[in-house]
Amino acid sequence: MILNALQDLTGNQEWNSRNFKIESVHLMGAAVDDEQVSTDPSDADDLGEKVYGQAIESQAITFYNLFDNEDNALQRPYPLAEGNETALGLNGSEEGISLPKNYQDANVTEEIPLIVDANGDGKCDLTPLNCTIMSVGDNHLGYVGFVSARTGNLIDDGAMNVTVNDWGR
Repeated sequence: MILNALQDLTGNQEWNSRNFKIESVHLMGAAVDDEQVSTDPSDADDLGEKVYGQAIESQAITFYNLFDNEDNALQRPYPLAEGNETALGLNGSEEGISLPKNYQDANVTEEIPLIVDANGDGKCDLTPLNCTIMSVGDNHLGYVGFVSARTGNLIDDGAMNVTVNDWGR
């Protein structure tokens, strides 16, 4: 959705005539192909696949991709995968593609805590019948942190501290 929104802004005459820019974008656990952030359409793995790097470069001042090598929801086959694709949120951008100047990958695996049942219902957060959350980074829901369903208190801030630190720069 974010990549499409940036693409739409590229063609928005009013937006561009006023020289608007988005200060920063932080993707977290992005379930899009890892080459779609390229500025070069020839980097696309599939015929007709869109790349959004030019829109990223022209519409955002800074663009961060927070990825998690252990994210169980994005490991192959991830839900939107066709063929042998890898999610941007699993390993960052595909090696060797043309990246926008304002693009940065950040590995936040260690920021995603080992929490199996964040909502406190006694069930695994991911695929309750066959829980795969067994180590730090496994729980895809952990990017934005966890709040206790019982007390309403913050259990862990996930990768939100990384985002807040980026805003402070």
